[in-house]
Amino acid sequence: MWYIRLPPPEGMRAEIATRLVRHADQLVIPWIIRRRSDGRTVGMTTFLNLRLDHRRLEIGSTWLAASAQGTGLNTEVKLQQLTWASKASITA
Repeated sequence: MWYIRLPPPEGMRAEIATRLVRHADQLVIPWIIRRRSDGRTVGMTTFLNLRLDHRRLEIGSTWLAASAQGTGLNTEVKLQQLTWASKASITA
């Protein structure tokens, strides 16, 4: 089973900064998850293990606030990511 350890609240800025550096290096594409009903940010998910030369990526490393868990939001997010990936022209 794969899992991720979340940093404590005081470590989130550093975690986000790390992901943005990895994004700039074309290693990941992070996505923010915002709930439509109230506009609140409730998590993040990622395209990771990018292999642009093979047009391959993984979806994962998803964090959701407790208030968003079990609501179907994760399923909706994954569908949006799959839809985006199938239409995107991601090239190296």
